Amino acid sequence: MSTSITTHNFFDSALQERQAIVTSLMSAAIAKGKLAHAYLFTGRTVDDKWLVARQMAAALNCRHKDKDASDLSQTCLAKKLPGESFCQNCKWISNGEHPQAFLTLSGDDKVSGKISVEKARAVSAELMKTSEYVRVVVVPEANQDIFHRPSANALLKTIEEPQLACIFFLFAASQDDVLPTIVSRCQVIPFQVGPADIYGTTPGDPESAVLISQASKLIGDYIDQKRIAEGDWHSIVETLTQSRSMQELAQENLAAEELIDLCVQLSCQKWRREAISDPSLAAYLSDLMKLGESAKQQVKHYVSQKAVLESFALSWMKLRNNFNC
Repeated sequence: MSTSITTHNFFDSALQERQAIVTSLMSAAIAKGKLAHAYLFTGRTVDDKWLVARQMAAALNCRHKDKDASDLSQTCLAKKLPGESFCQNCKWISNGEHPQAFLTLSGDDKVSGKISVEKARAVSAELMKTSEYVRVVVVPEANQDIFHRPSANALLKTIEEPQLACIFFLFAASQDDVLPTIVSRCQVIPFQVGPADIYGTTPGDPESAVLISQASKLIGDYIDQKRIAEGDWHSIVETLTQSRSMQELAQENLAAEELIDLCVQLSCQKWRREAISDPSLAAYLSDLMKLGESAKQQVKHYVSQKAVLESFALSWMKLRNNFNC
């Protein structure tokens, strides 16, 4: 892996521990002044998505910093100060109640549950007004059933080219659930799920220990012990074809989707701490998570498990070569 790049920590330590990939990428973007206009947070860990959005809003709007006003890592939320010590901005942001810096665009339960065009236009109009704050807009249900085409069209131009400082955070389980016109205007960042979210058990359970052991064997067989020189695709395919461990796992113990989830989870656990301070490693893990989501979508579209797993292993190996890790 490439040399680590030191970045500020803009998030509290517990969140960094759980979501090392996301917090590293976002911290690097803030430190370099290269924040995107819109981010699509994918995955099933909803609570952490809200925490990232709120702590990002705090990093950009907190008034309670140390003497060095440029050190945005010293925000109330990053420091985990007692609530009564928060500056007024962080108090409002923490509760999701800031009148300008933290906005939410959600569906209307009284009608269809969808985000109305009127609500989308109201947010767009609000973002046109001059403000001393960096506005953060959260769309907690960005799937196209809620954030449907008419309301999305009302915000497209604002998402792509906001006239004033603002950032959109859209939440969805998968980018495939979101309108392509929205996805194309966002930077997609997958959130890491916990072990219980993957196989329904806790890490200490005997059953989970067996599954982790099996998935670790797969990682060892396909990625570490069987690495082939870059470009030697015939040898890679031959190695994958000859090995039985992947198919044994898929047929006897786990469905392909569960197995892919476990492999990605184990890799994220292995590199999680290093990813906090190494944006390059965080980018590799983020791409691996996207690769896993793409492979699982293939299974859902009735591609055979064998084909999906072999393709996933090949693509994973190529990804590691690209990132030199």
